[in-house]
Amino acid sequence: MNTKDKYGRTLAYVYLEDGTFLNAEVVKQGYGLAYRYFFFKYFDEFKQYETEARE
Repeated sequence: MNTKDKYGRTLAYVYLEDGTFLNAEVVKQGYGLAYRYFFFKYFDEFKQYETEARE
């Protein structure tokens, strides 16, 4: 699994103390995008969240 993007930034899944999946929430609210440079575990879900956020 890649832990860095092409610019050397850390790639990680972040969960808050209450169990909220922060990565998904950021995309759902339109503040982030699904990372497209390689497939990852939640790729399909994040693409859907991104589409819904644009509507």
